[in-house]
Amino acid sequence: MQIRFPQFNKARVKPRISVDICLIVHNNSLLHAAKRNLVAQHNESLLLSTPKELAEAARRLLPNTDNQQKIALALPSQEFIATTLILPAAITAQNVLGVVNLQLPTLLPGSTQPLLLAVKPQEKGGQTVALWMPTQQADELFQAFNKVGLFLACILPRPLINLPKENKLLQIYDEDEETVTSVEWSKSNINKWLHLPKSDFETTEFHNQFETILEALPPASEQIRKQNTEDWDNLPMPPPVVYDYAFIPPNATARMQRTAKRRRYRFIMAGVVLLVASISLGLGYAIHYKNELEKQLIELKNSTFDTRAFHEEISRIEAEIAPVKNFPDPRILEVLTILNKIIPKNSWINSFEINSGKVEIQGQGPNPTELLQTLSDQNTNQDLFAGVNFTAATEKGKEGKEKFTIQFQIKGIDMKTYWLEYFEKE
Repeated sequence: MQIRFPQFNKARVKPRISVDICLIVHNNSLLHAAKRNLVAQHNESLLLSTPKELAEAARRLLPNTDNQQKIALALPSQEFIATTLILPAAITAQNVLGVVNLQLPTLLPGSTQPLLLAVKPQEKGGQTVALWMPTQQADELFQAFNKVGLFLACILPRPLINLPKENKLLQIYDEDEETVTSVEWSKSNINKWLHLPKSDFETTEFHNQFETILEALPPASEQIRKQNTEDWDNLPMPPPVVYDYAFIPPNATARMQRTAKRRRYRFIMAGVVLLVASISLGLGYAIHYKNELEKQLIELKNSTFDTRAFHEEISRIEAEIAPVKNFPDPRILEVLTILNKIIPKNSWINSFEINSGKVEIQGQGPNPTELLQTLSDQNTNQDLFAGVNFTAATEKGKEGKEKFTIQFQIKGIDMKTYWLEYFEKE
């Protein structure tokens, strides 16, 4: 049986992550963003920037780092594909990924390989810049880092890690041996992404066109230029807004989901243990109180010879302990044990509520009707449940499962009679 917390229906949004370490690739060097002069130089075998060589260089750069720390890898602009499109103003962060992915055949005709997407819609519509990266490349990097004992959580476009924490209009100029890239940034979005290979940049016509486009951009409050490897030394960690344009390898996403699932499971189990402990403590106190009253009753019986007073005292004490002594046993541990055996592994309970002997469970499973029949079977439920039924229509859930709400009565519990008998005046 799987037990999960209730989940509300929300649109799919790429989760914003945070990292512990940011590594930067520039030319044939690998740098640590937050450390001065901590560089894996090209003469340490980082020549072709293949996933294997990058991972091995990262391992040399981080000899004491384990695979629990999240690493972001900032790659040069030629590793990404930039496209521009016009989105309606109604598009929000909740649905922009789905909308842009649907336009992939139009934006990149002829593309057959799976691509990862990083995009944010403009606040008031207008031109939107979408960045793409081959899924296979991202996963190859993840596997290479994982093989040397490092956790590659995401991949970042290198120009964006220059962003300051302040949200303002700025221009970023990123140059290396292969390419020149100019990025216009404002209001937490990429407004322009201009990318030109160095081979074209050295052609006068292309160079002039590139400079003309740059001159036409609106004046920025700040300009950042990075042209040499030394310019990338000792940078602060990227601000949170950069991770909106992060590419998360599918294997990294799966690992983070497994970690989150284990964390939720431990939290739920701790809650169940706390619930059982609380119930046990309450029952233990009630039993102790009952035993103490019974001891007093025995002492009174042994210490008095006044039959009338003796019987009156007995009646008084028995009246006092009757609500505790005769309190209906909810048999919670039996109910939980039976549910744990009955509910299959492909189904789970989101919530469990018991009130006056009536139990209501909410959860998800592939066949709620079959589960209802199983709960209704007296042989299966050990003749403990009665009146098993749906209290709401089933609803379609995630991964082909249906949400259900089932209610049943624990046999032998009549709280109404109990309250009328002992607490009618209250």
